[in-house]
Amino acid sequence: MKAGLQHTAEERLTFAKGVFIPRRESAWRASSPHWEFLYREIDRLSMGLDKDALRPKLDAARTLPASAVKELKVPVLFISGMEDVIFPPPAAAALTNLVPGAKLESVPQAGHSVYFQRPEIFNRLVSDFFEMHQGGIAGSPS
Repeated sequence: MKAGLQHTAEERLTFAKGVFIPRRESAWRASSPHWEFLYREIDRLSMGLDKDALRPKLDAARTLPASAVKELKVPVLFISGMEDVIFPPPAAAALTNLVPGAKLESVPQAGHSVYFQRPEIFNRLVSDFFEMHQGGIAGSPS
């Protein structure tokens, strides 16, 4: 699964520079300049973030053993933007296959932040998922 999470050298360099709007999300960027502005402002506000210190923490979070993921006993919904270069669709599909009963929804013309980029679709997917599981989960708090 780790191989599906690898990024190109250009993408790693872009992330290291603090630019969180990958070039591959260009279709979304062209259709939503106001959201691109929002991302640029968020990025500007995080300029003091020590990305070198953050990167090992992010990498560590990506190394959860598959055996642990296979033990999940709650409904899981993965929503993947089809232009996501941070957690690309093949990685989302691979993870979905590991989680028993997990559901994957792929959203066109969206990158890593589907909730910003396609909020109507995101909200509908989450709402439908909650409705499908409204009876509750055995052993989980109400």
